[in-house]
Amino acid sequence: MKGKDYEYAFRNDYKADETPVLKDTSLTSFNIQLLISYELTTNAFIKAGYLYSNISGYDDGINTAEYYLKQYSPNLFWGKTNNLFISFNIGF
Repeated sequence: MKGKDYEYAFRNDYKADETPVLKDTSLTSFNIQLLISYELTTNAFIKAGYLYSNISGYDDGINTAEYYLKQYSPNLFWGKTNNLFISFNIGF
């Protein structure tokens, strides 16, 4: 979850600790992952997994939903996505 972007001012009367940074949501990200890992030999792993994600942006009156999506996530993962993956790792 990400709140609205605020411009902070460097003035004596500006109270940054009173700015409601998470009052209005501008971006939400929900992820569930299932990962299976097998150690072939010492420090050599093969992994397979499934990832479900839902990344959504919202207009906040200052910036558009697309602005927040472009700023914080690649467009491949916008909206609801299902991903299968396989990886091979040697070392740590």
